[in-house]
Amino acid sequence: MPDSLGNITVPDLTPSGTWPLNVRFGAVRQLAPKVVIHTFGAANEKVEQRYYVGKGERRFQLQYPRLTKAEIDSAVAFWRARLGAVTPFALNYPLEEGGTATPTVRFADDALSVQRDSQKGGSLRVTMVELPATYPTYSVTKTLSRFPDADFATALLAQVQEIIPLLHIRPKLIAGDTCPDNIFLSDRRCTVGGQLYQARLLEWGGISQAIGGENDTAKFILGNADGVLESLAADVDLSDAAISFSLFHVGSQTRLDLWSGEVSDFDPDENGQKFTVSGTDIAGALNEFCPQRVVDRACWKIFKDGINCTYSGSETTCDKSWARCTALANIDQFGGVFVQPQGVNVKDNASGTFGFGRRDFTSTSIINDSAYGKAIPHVYTDAALPVPMIICAGREEGDFYAALGIVSEGPIGAYDTDGLKHRLDNQPPHGPLPKGLRRSRGHDPVLDNDPDANSQYFSLGAGAGTQAYDVYKAAGIAFLDIRRTDAKGQQLSQVTEHSGTASVAAGMGGWAWSDDTTRVFAGTLVNPIWIAVNEWLRTKGLFNGSQGVQEASFDVHAAVA
Repeated sequence: MPDSLGNITVPDLTPSGTWPLNVRFGAVRQLAPKVVIHTFGAANEKVEQRYYVGKGERRFQLQYPRLTKAEIDSAVAFWRARLGAVTPFALNYPLEEGGTATPTVRFADDALSVQRDSQKGGSLRVTMVELPATYPTYSVTKTLSRFPDADFATALLAQVQEIIPLLHIRPKLIAGDTCPDNIFLSDRRCTVGGQLYQARLLEWGGISQAIGGENDTAKFILGNADGVLESLAADVDLSDAAISFSLFHVGSQTRLDLWSGEVSDFDPDENGQKFTVSGTDIAGALNEFCPQRVVDRACWKIFKDGINCTYSGSETTCDKSWARCTALANIDQFGGVFVQPQGVNVKDNASGTFGFGRRDFTSTSIINDSAYGKAIPHVYTDAALPVPMIICAGREEGDFYAALGIVSEGPIGAYDTDGLKHRLDNQPPHGPLPKGLRRSRGHDPVLDNDPDANSQYFSLGAGAGTQAYDVYKAAGIAFLDIRRTDAKGQQLSQVTEHSGTASVAAGMGGWAWSDDTTRVFAGTLVNPIWIAVNEWLRTKGLFNGSQGVQEASFDVHAAVA
C-alpha cells in the first residue's frame, strides 16, 4: 500500500532502467556518511566527539573526465526521464575483488554537473544515493522536553552519536472529515516509537530563542520533487498549523522534544524541488496585528466558504468588489466599505431676505480616503461608553453638517438610548431625533428589518423630510449617520477636520466557557478573560470554528479558572 500525506498519495516509485554510461574501475568513489566533529578544549584538544549527520546511506560519486556529445546527451536524457531525484534506477559498477555490484540508487540533490568543451564533448560529474532495501525501526524508552536529564546527559558524552531529526505537523483546520490531521517527517524513512516518519526533511535550522519581545523562529526545508507537498498545501490549510521538532538519540533511545510552535509561512521554491516551512512560537500571536479587519473597499471574505459568504449560485469566482457582489445579488453579505460621493439639494439660508429669494445649491459629500487602511475597532462594554468614530464621509449642508462614521465591528448589542450622547464635532445630533441620527449595529448579513430604522444602508441620508439613501451596504460594520447644526451659509472644510463619538451601551458578543466542556455564545461580552480568548480566536481565524477546533488552540481549563 503506498504512503500518503493527508489525502495525498505519495507515488510508489518502482526502479526504472539502468545508468546508461559504463562505469570503469576507479571511476566511482563511495562517500562516507557525513560526520560533524566536536573538539573539546581540554586535554590539549585531543578529545573528540563525532556526530553522524544525515541518514548514513551510501553515496556514490561518478566522474567522467572525457565523454562524447552522444554520451552526455544520453546521461542528460536519462536524468530528465527520472525527473531528477524522483525515480530510482539501477547502477552497475565493478568491484575491486571482481564482479559487479548493482545497488538501487537515485540522483542526489546536486544532480548532474556537465561541462562541454569546444569539440562538443565534455565532462560529467554526478552523485547518487543508495535506496535501502529495509528501513530501521526504533523503540523510544524515554521522552524529554527541551533539556536532558542526568541519564541522557551522560549518554551525550559518548564518543559517537547518532541523532535523527523528527518533524510533526498538525493542521488545525482540516480539508474534509477523512483527512488525517498528523504529518510525520524526517530526513530518512524510519519508524520511531511505533510511528512511521517519511523521508522529506532536507535541512533544518534557524531555531532560536530571543528575549525583548522577539519570537522564537525555525525553518525546515522539505523535499518536493514529486510535488506531493504542494498538493498537500492545496488540500489542507497549513496556516497556523501546530509544528514540533524533536531529536531522537539512537544510542539511548531517547526522544528530546526540542521546539514547538505554529506554521507562519510555507512556500515551494522556484523550480518546485523544495518546500520551505517556517514556524514561530505560539506566543508570537501576542505581537500580531489585532484587530485584523481594516477599512477596505474590497470584501474580506472567502468566496462561497459557506460560513461568511453563503452564496450558493453557479459562479465560481469573485473579485471581492461591490460591483461583483451586486451582480451576484449578495450585497447583504458584502464585507467591504464602499463609499461614494453623494449629493443633496439644499437652500442657502445666508442668501435672500427674510427667508425669500434663497439660492438652491447641490452639496456633495467628500470621501475621507485616509480612513482606508485603518483598523476597525472591537468594542466591548456593558455600560455607556463613548467610542471615537472613523469618519468615512462628510457633507456641508448649509445650516447643517452630516458625517458617516464607523463605530465598531459588529454586531454590537445596543447604542445608548439617550441619542443626545452621540456627538459630531462635540455637538449633539440635530433634533428632534431621529431626524439627525441613524444608527446601525452592524449585523452580518445586513438586516433589512433592523430595529434601528433604515440602518442597512451605508451612506448619508439625503432629501427634505423623508430621507433617501444610496444602495451601498457594509455587512458587519456598526456605524452612525449623524447630522449637527451649523452656521448659516457654506463653511468649507476637510473631512479630516471633523470628529465624532458614538455612545455604545452594549458591545460585541463572543464565546465563553462555563466549564471545560460547555461553550455558549454571549450576546454582550465583558469578562476580560473571554474577551482575550475571543480576540485570540479572531486573530487565528477560528472564531467561526467548531468547539473542538477552538479548544485545541488555548488552555480551556486555565481560562475557566
